[in-house]
Amino acid sequence: MLEITNQRKQGSPKLEIQRSKQAQNSNFGIRICFGFRVSNFGFLSALVDYPRARPHIPPMTSQERLAQEMKSAMLAKDADRLSPLRMLKSAIGYTQIEKKTESLSEPDFVAVVQKEVKKRRDSIEQFEKGGRPELADKEKKEITVLETFLPKALSPEELEQLVKATIQQLGATSKKEMGSVIKAVQAKAAGRAEGKTISALVGKLLP
Repeated sequence: MLEITNQRKQGSPKLEIQRSKQAQNSNFGIRICFGFRVSNFGFLSALVDYPRARPHIPPMTSQERLAQEMKSAMLAKDADRLSPLRMLKSAIGYTQIEKKTESLSEPDFVAVVQKEVKKRRDSIEQFEKGGRPELADKEKKEITVLETFLPKALSPEELEQLVKATIQQLGATSKKEMGSVIKAVQAKAAGRAEGKTISALVGKLLP
């Protein structure tokens, strides 16, 4: 864009030339700006601005997100949400001790969450049989909180396609090979399907 303006200031003409040019790269966020001005003294000044490229920010890990959500729940004084989050953090801590690591991988983190969800499903079944619906409801609410840390579940159709592809890949031809097929499917599902559901489907599809 080129703009030429003739202005008068204190009775003296002033020629002002401004020129700007922008170049932007979407991948690196690079922007270049040039500015030129000619004053009544005849000096030419230029301004070149090279903002730094946007730093690469790694995605937040599940453990970092857990810590953040615990802090938010504490600030909001949301006891119903804070309780299952604290229990999940405790379970994560025990697993880290067992594995002798300071941080769990995402698959290991998901496995811990799944175990915590399973514990509560088992408790719901027991509470409902024992006529304690209020305790069953409490467990259901905790499951809702914990499931926010699980990846999106596979649909029945997607899971069936995955099992069929795995059976074909392994060349499994009988139920004697169920164990190896289930293990392979669980690795590929990466927490997006329950073990019980996978076992039942493998048993159904193997002759």
